[in-house]
Amino acid sequence: MSELQRFWERSWRSAVVWSWIFNGLRLSAVLILLPLLIRALSKSDMGFYMILANLVSFVPLLDMGFLPSIARSISYAMAGAKELKAHGTESPSEGGGQPNFPLLWQLLSTTRRLYQLLALVVFVGVGAWGTFAVGLKINETTQPEQAWLAWWMTLAGVVFEMYSGWWSTYLRGLNQVLAATRILAAAYLLRLLLAAILLLAGAGLLSVPIAALISSFVLRSLSRRLALRFLNASPQPEISRGEVSKLLRILWPNSWRVGVHCLSNSLLIHLNVTVLCPQLLGLEATGQYGLSLQVVTVMQGMASVWLLVKWPIIGQYISRQDWPPLRTLVRQRLLLQYGTYAIMAIVAVPVAPLLLEAIKSNKTLIPLYLAGLSCDLRICRNALSSWATLVSLGNRLPYLSFTVATNIVGLVLSFLLFAFTDLEIGALVIGPLLAGTAHNYWRWPREGCRVLHTSWVNLFAPRRAS
Repeated sequence: MSELQRFWERSWRSAVVWSWIFNGLRLSAVLILLPLLIRALSKSDMGFYMILANLVSFVPLLDMGFLPSIARSISYAMAGAKELKAHGTESPSEGGGQPNFPLLWQLLSTTRRLYQLLALVVFVGVGAWGTFAVGLKINETTQPEQAWLAWWMTLAGVVFEMYSGWWSTYLRGLNQVLAATRILAAAYLLRLLLAAILLLAGAGLLSVPIAALISSFVLRSLSRRLALRFLNASPQPEISRGEVSKLLRILWPNSWRVGVHCLSNSLLIHLNVTVLCPQLLGLEATGQYGLSLQVVTVMQGMASVWLLVKWPIIGQYISRQDWPPLRTLVRQRLLLQYGTYAIMAIVAVPVAPLLLEAIKSNKTLIPLYLAGLSCDLRICRNALSSWATLVSLGNRLPYLSFTVATNIVGLVLSFLLFAFTDLEIGALVIGPLLAGTAHNYWRWPREGCRVLHTSWVNLFAPRRAS
């Protein structure tokens, strides 16, 4: 076998490579799909699309934090945990080290029943709020009838995603990160191609919702098949309603905390894009802000992959209390994450406006200095998310009250800056950056190091034995 063949074989079997492919596709959405959207949609329609995109990004938070708790519980079960606890984890001696298949089956049955109910909640709750939010500005779109149809297609997509999207996370939790990422990349490629074809065919605002619905069906079908293939190594036990209820009661104490934490993190951006910016500055400014936000979000996703593919094994390390290899893994992945984001930010901030000019678009991004501050805000929020996830893998969330308070303060600061300064869009960036820097962006990295039984200095500059 030649060196080239070995390289391709290693790449094919690498979860990191496939995660980069997935994130490369997300970048392609900026480089290919967004230019198509920009050329196909008017300024007001682009602003309406940003409202729809933000509503979609908000929906996963409505699972009340159950999915992260379930993923964490799957890691414990894969590490051999005999039972789950509402707070904390078993000591290493209590787990057998081999997957606990009865517990994995119980988690599957509980998750399935839970998300059937949550899909109904999304249909009612998001249907009501989304209809109100899009109705505020829908008459400013070029074709209000098509805009309404796009909203109803978007709602159908998010309801189906809540009903079935958990299968991908469940498969990843089974340590099938490679398979889950391959499926995710294939589904996203399908979504990208379908959306591009529909935009070129003149489907307008309907293009992305239709593509999203079809790709979600493919993602669910393939993820479900592989997850069941893994679990079928052990016969499926009978799971009673009482057992489901008992497991939900165990998951609930930390699930609602995760849900509130994630909801408060997204509240700022959600209200900025769907309410504050459209009402105070109009749909054109909303499109400018939303477009800039998507560019920064893609960079964040590209950088986050280094840790994303390792969360299942990190959870198992914590369950086994195997600290030395865990510290090494976290240090390497965080350095790669920070370095990747910094390089992309340095390139993207000056280059992105030039690309918009190159494709002869009449769309613009936020001013250069605000773009730089927006990148700073995102890397801080990304770091906070990484350290908070690490802390939560110990089945505790001490940061909840602090993150909620900080996000409320950030929202208030943005409104005050809108009211008493001429920053306009800059208020949406500077407000949360000031609020987070005051506490969260330095406190929780320090607490995360305590989970690793080390300090920030020793984590990134470990002492070598003499």
